[in-house]
Amino acid sequence: MSKRSARGAMPLGYAEMMAPWMVMTEMWRFQYETSAAAAEVILRRTLLAATGAMSLQEAVDMVMEKPATFSTSLEAMSVALAGGAGPQEALRAAAAPMSRRMRANAARLRG
Repeated sequence: MSKRSARGAMPLGYAEMMAPWMVMTEMWRFQYETSAAAAEVILRRTLLAATGAMSLQEAVDMVMEKPATFSTSLEAMSVALAGGAGPQEALRAAAAPMSRRMRANAARLRG
């Protein structure tokens, strides 16, 4: 083993020490992206409603998409837990459908 590879090796326990920070970083990134998309959707829909430009279909979708997305989210979490996933993986699975829906709505409303 050369000096260079010995210096470049991670200390023992480094990965275990960094794991909680990596999870927190991932959760923060997800929360930031989801919050930004949600805020954009709320802003765009509010402007549509305030100007009278909101279609009936958009108004109906605005209400009906929530129960459908929550049930999809619950199903994804249940499948993950039934497959032996831990709590973090189950939460990721549960959050994914909601995040996808919010980002899709933001992109669609952006035009």
